[in-house]
Amino acid sequence: PTSPSFPSAHAAVAAAFTTALARRTGPAGLAAAPLAAAVAYSRVRTRAHWPTDVAVGIPEGVLV
Repeated sequence: PTSPSFPSAHAAVAAAFTTALARRTGPAGLAAAPLAAAVAYSRVRTRAHWPTDVAVGIPEGVLV
């Protein structure tokens, strides 16, 4: 990799988008949660990130 991997920006953006969508549309926005989880899982599965990178990226995205 040519850039730092901590925290996972993909996981952070997926969590931020899902959080914003859920706040805007209510429970209907939670339908995006499995997609965000799949994005986070894919970062570990493809070995682009360590699980700790994703574990920190998710709360960072929710807080942002």
